[in-house]
Amino acid sequence: MRKRILLTLILVAGAYLRLHNLDWGLPEVFEEATPWRQAWEMWGFETGRLDFNPHFFHYPAFTFYIQWLGQALIYLAGRLSGEFTSPHHMQAAIEASPYRFIVVGRAITSLFGIASIYLVYRLGKDISSRAIGLLAALFLAFNFSHISRGQFITTDIPLVFFVLLAFIPILRIATQGRHRHYIWAGVCVGLATGVKYPGLLAGIGILSAHIFYHLTQKHAWKRIVLSSSLWASAGVALLVFFAVSPYCLLDYSGFYRDLRFEQTHMAAGHFGAPDRLVSYGKYLFSIIPGILTLPVLGLTLAGLGYGIRKDRYLSSVLLTFPLVYFAVVGSWKTAADHYILPVIPFLLLFAALPLWKICDKIRLPRKGLLLGLVACLFVLPSILQIHAHHTRPTMKDNRTLARTWIEKNVERGAAIARERITPRLNTEDYLVFDLPLSTVYPRETEPFYDLRWYRDFDYIITSSEVYKRYMRKRDDYTVHVRFYEELNESGSLVKQFDDATGSGPHLNIYRLNDQVGAAPVAGISPELYPMLIDSADPEANARMLCNLAIVLSRKRSYTRAVQLYRLALAIDATSTRAWYNLGLTLTSMGEAQESERAFKQAVLLDSTYSKSWFGLGHHYRQAGDLVASLDAYERGLRYDPYRLDILRILSEQYLRTGRADDALRVAERGLELSRGGAEFHFALGCIHMVKEEHNNAVRSFKAAMESIPSNGRYAYSLAGAYYANGDLDQALQYARRAQELGYNAKDLIDMIKAAMPSVTR
Repeated sequence: MRKRILLTLILVAGAYLRLHNLDWGLPEVFEEATPWRQAWEMWGFETGRLDFNPHFFHYPAFTFYIQWLGQALIYLAGRLSGEFTSPHHMQAAIEASPYRFIVVGRAITSLFGIASIYLVYRLGKDISSRAIGLLAALFLAFNFSHISRGQFITTDIPLVFFVLLAFIPILRIATQGRHRHYIWAGVCVGLATGVKYPGLLAGIGILSAHIFYHLTQKHAWKRIVLSSSLWASAGVALLVFFAVSPYCLLDYSGFYRDLRFEQTHMAAGHFGAPDRLVSYGKYLFSIIPGILTLPVLGLTLAGLGYGIRKDRYLSSVLLTFPLVYFAVVGSWKTAADHYILPVIPFLLLFAALPLWKICDKIRLPRKGLLLGLVACLFVLPSILQIHAHHTRPTMKDNRTLARTWIEKNVERGAAIARERITPRLNTEDYLVFDLPLSTVYPRETEPFYDLRWYRDFDYIITSSEVYKRYMRKRDDYTVHVRFYEELNESGSLVKQFDDATGSGPHLNIYRLNDQVGAAPVAGISPELYPMLIDSADPEANARMLCNLAIVLSRKRSYTRAVQLYRLALAIDATSTRAWYNLGLTLTSMGEAQESERAFKQAVLLDSTYSKSWFGLGHHYRQAGDLVASLDAYERGLRYDPYRLDILRILSEQYLRTGRADDALRVAERGLELSRGGAEFHFALGCIHMVKEEHNNAVRSFKAAMESIPSNGRYAYSLAGAYYANGDLDQALQYARRAQELGYNAKDLIDMIKAAMPSVTR
C-alpha cells in the first residue's frame, strides 16, 4: 500500500511538471511541431478534401494521426457547441488564436511522457523489485530533458513510451517464452517504428530475450533460429508498422525518397556544423552526462558495473537494446540530446540498482525512508534545473520583436523574402516568399540565392541560424556568401535584432532599392536558367518558382509572374498548382483563352483539385457561359463542399438560370455553414421573392438587415419585399432607411407613396 502511494505521488509530480506551463511562448509557435503541422495539412484546407497521405516520410505517420485525432476532438467539441459548422471555421479559429490547438498537441506528447514514468516503474518491478521501479520512476519523473522535450510536439517522447511498452512483453519472453508475448512485443515494436524509424531497433530486445530464454532452457540452436514465435513477432511488427503508417507502402516512392534523404542526412550531418567522424564521443562525454546529471551518472556507472558482473538476466535483456541503439545513433555525424532519449530510461533502471542494493544491506528500522531521502538528493540537480528554467527572466524572442516591428513600420502589401527561422508573417497583409533551405544538400538552394530573382521585392529578412552556417565555410558556399555580400552592399539594412534586443536568432531586415538585382532586360535573366534545370532536384525548383510567381502575381507584376510559371512548367509540366496559378494570372491579364487552357490542363492533371474547377467556373462566368460555369462550380464543390463564396455564387447563378429550388437548397446550405451569414439570408430573400413567397422574403431580408444594419442594399430589398407583401408603411420606412444609408431608393419611395392612400401619404 505504501509503495502504491509513493508511485502515485511520483506520477502526480511527473504529471505536474509536464503539464505545467504548456502554453509557453504562445501565441507565437517557434517549435518545429512537425507531427502537428503534418496532421493539420491532412484536413486539406487548400484542396478541399481530407488527405491522410502525409506526402512526408522523414518520420512515419503514426504520431501525425494521433495529433490529427486531437485536432478532430477539438473540431467535434466545436461542432457540438455550435462554434464550428465546417473545418474552415476551425481554420479561422486557429488563425485568430492558436492556444487550445497547440496546448492540446503538447498535452498529447506530455501524456506519453507521464505514461513512460509508469512503464519504467513496471520494468523495474518486473526485473527486480518495486523499489527499483520506484527509484527509476522518480529519476525519470524529474529528468529535465524528458520534461522539456515532453512539452514539444515531437516524435521523441512517444518513441520512448512505445519502446518501454515493448519491453513489458519482452521481459516475459526472457522468462516464460510464450507465443502471446512474442506477438505483443511485435505489436509494440511495430508501433514504435510507426512513431520513428529507429524504433525498429527495439526488435533487438525481442531477439536478445528470445536467445536468453532458449539458452537458459538449453534448447538447440536449430530451435532458436527456426522458432515460429520469433518469426511471427517479426511479421506482426511489420504489419503493425504499415497499419499505423500505411502510406509508407501505398506511396512507396515518396517513402523511399525521404528515407534515403534521412540516411544521407545522418551520414553527412548538418551543413555548416563542425566536422566530426562520428558522434560517440559527443554523446558519452557531453550529451548523456548532461541529460542524467553527474550524480545520477555516477549511480548509472556503478549500476552498470554491478549488473554486468552480478545479474546476467538484467544485463543481457536490458542492455542489448541501449547498446545497439547507441551504436547506430552514435555512428551518425549529427548528434542531439533527443536522439538518445530512448536509451535514458534503461540507464536510469541501472542507476536505481546500487541505491537499492546498498539500502538492502543496511539494517535500520526505517531504511525505506532513508532510501527515499537519498534518492531525492540525487534528483536535486534536476530539480534545480527545472526551477531555473521556470524562473528565468523572460526575454521576447527576436522573431516576435521583428514581427511587431514589421507590422508597425512596413507598409501592407509589401513583398518580403525571408529565410527560415525568421518571423512568421500574416500572408493576408504581406506577400511572403520563403527562401529554400536544405540541411543535407545546401548547394541545391544556390539558384535562389541570387538577388536578380527579387527585383520586385521590398524587403529581405536573414537569420543567423542560416547565414552563419554558410559563413563558417565560405569556400564551400561561395554562391550563398556572394548573395549576403551583395545584399549588404546594395540593400539598406533598416533594422537588426540581436542579443541586446531579445533571445533567439539574430535577424537582419534589408530594404531593397531599385538597383538590387537590376538586370539589363525587363524579364528574367537567361543566366539564371541553367542552375535551375541542371539541379539535382528540378521539381523542388519548380515549386519554388511557382511560389515566387504567386508573390509577383499578387504584386501585379503579371508579365514576370507568367514567365516564372512557364519556366516552372518547363521543368515540371505535371504541377497542377502551377497550371492553376498560371490560369489565375492570365485571367488577371485578360488572356481569356490562355487562362481557360491553363485551368483545363490543371483539371486534366488532377480532377480532385477543387480550386482548378472553381477557376474554370469563374472563367465561364465572366464569359457569360452560365451552364458551363454551373457545371464547373458543382464539380469543385464535390471536393470542397465548404467554400462559402462558391455556394453564394452558385445560388445566384441557379436563380439567374431559373433553377429556384436548386438556388434555395444551396443558399440554405450556405446559411448553415456560415452560421447565419447575412449574405445567405439576403440570397434566400432574393430566391423567395422570385418564388413569390413574400412572407419568407421579408423574414430573410430582415435577418440580413439585423446582421448588418448599415447595408443600404439590404434595407432597399426589405422595403421591396414589404411592398410586394402589401405592407406599405414598413416598405416606406425601410426605403427611406436605404436612402439614408446612401442607396438610391428614390424611385421605390415614389412608387410606394403612389400606392398609398392619400391620407396616409
